[in-house]
Amino acid sequence: MRTAKSASTNAGRRLAMPSGVGLAIGVLGLYVLLHVLVGAFAFAAVCAAFLLWLTCGHPLARRVALFAAWGALLLGAWAVFDGEVVRARLVPVSVAVVVGLTNSTARRFFDLHCYTCQDSRVRPRGVLCRRIICRECGREWKPHEERSDLTAFD
Repeated sequence: MRTAKSASTNAGRRLAMPSGVGLAIGVLGLYVLLHVLVGAFAFAAVCAAFLLWLTCGHPLARRVALFAAWGALLLGAWAVFDGEVVRARLVPVSVAVVVGLTNSTARRFFDLHCYTCQDSRVRPRGVLCRRIICRECGREWKPHEERSDLTAFD
């Protein structure tokens, strides 16, 4: 149970990176390292910039990562059935990213839960995720903004 004092103490503090997000970033980092070793420097640079954006915890980065992971999972599954070994390597990377970014602690890290009613059924407003709306209480906020309106939770 949180009190008003603990809510005000944690208001501006960022949540530590959960293990699922660390797993997804680590797997993607190894994928970037693999591309550096084979000489695909432009692709590795773009992916490294995306990893930094994902590490910052922006909800749009999570959305893009999940979209890319689901697409790569479908391509990898097709490659497994087609017998292509090279593209079949996408399957474990995609599974690790999807599992790491869809759990409840990852949703909290990306600020996808309501601090007022403690509900995790929120949705980003707009394509760029500039505002987030709680489906339960209707509260709207910017991702990772300072929360001065926190009250005691019972």
